Parts: sequence; C-alpha cells; structure tokens
Amino acid sequence: MPRLVALLGALVVAWPLAARAGQNRYFNAAFTVTDNTVTFGQAPSWTHDGRVLSSRKDDAGVAQVYVSDLDGANETCLTCGLPDPNRYPLERPKKRDWILFCS
Repeated sequence: MPRLVALLGALVVAWPLAARAGQNRYFNAAFTVTDNTVTFGQAPSWTHDGRVLSSRKDDAGVAQVYVSDLDGANETCLTCGLPDPNRYPLERPKKRDWILFCS
C-alpha cells in the first residue's frame, strides 16, 4: 500500500509538469537534424562567433588546440610551437578574451 500511495503522489506531481511542458516553446518548437561531414577532435566547444575549438593530433602526433569554421574551413592551430600536449579548449565566458586549455 505505501508503494501505491508513493506512485499516486508521483503522478500527481508529474502530471502538472507534463502539462506545462506542452506549453514550453523549447519542447514544441520544430527542429532539424543536420549531419556535419567534418569530424572534430576531442571535446569540441563553441566560440562566441560560431567557430569551433577542438583538440586533435598534429602531423607529429602531438595533441594541439585548433579553431575552425563549423565546416572545417579556415582551420588554425592555436598552440603549435607551445609545450605539448594541449587539449580541452574553452573560450573564456563573458569576456571572450582568452582560450583556456590544458597543457
């Protein structure tokens, strides 16, 4: 009997939440899934202007941090020439004046 009461209590709480979810624009908005033919390295992240930060191995096999457009164009190595390996890049939130990474 206690399990039944707990189950009914959970339904009473969950039902209004489910009803509100139907009114939430994030749950009802149409979306499109698009395949990207470009594969980025480990732990990619976004910059404020829509570019991608990622880490992958360079020609010598050393992990480096790269920035590129979403389609892989305009790729630039940001850490080539620095002590290595360099991984897990993130743009500094709000100020956007640093790229943080593990080295």
